[in-house]
Amino acid sequence: MKGVTKIDWSLILIILIGISIFFNARKTRSLIFVQSIALLFGMVIINLILFIILFSLAIILADSFNALRIGSIFTLSMWVIVLSGLIHYLIFRKFQEKFNLPTTVLTMVEYYYCNFSSINCNLDNDSFI
Repeated sequence: MKGVTKIDWSLILIILIGISIFFNARKTRSLIFVQSIALLFGMVIINLILFIILFSLAIILADSFNALRIGSIFTLSMWVIVLSGLIHYLIFRKFQEKFNLPTTVLTMVEYYYCNFSSINCNLDNDSFI
């Protein structure tokens, strides 16, 4: 019978530390980090689904109607991205009205988005690098 290896012990230790941090944070109501990560991933998934649906719909409509044909796929992508962003904004606004997230969570989501997106936001001089 094989004994418990170091990897098993480290995995058990990580799980126990995670559970204790979760329950300790639950007592002090400081799950802001978890809320912001969940909100960020939810926003990314919703935006991705919206983009795929709108892009597919735009291609289908462009094939069906001659008046909707756009000369470049990049122009079509730009319009789909803008429309997806507007719809995402409206969805998030309704979500914020219903759940009323703390300002700290929204600030952390903005920080994560700016630091971990493909565009590095430089907020000091209002430019993009």
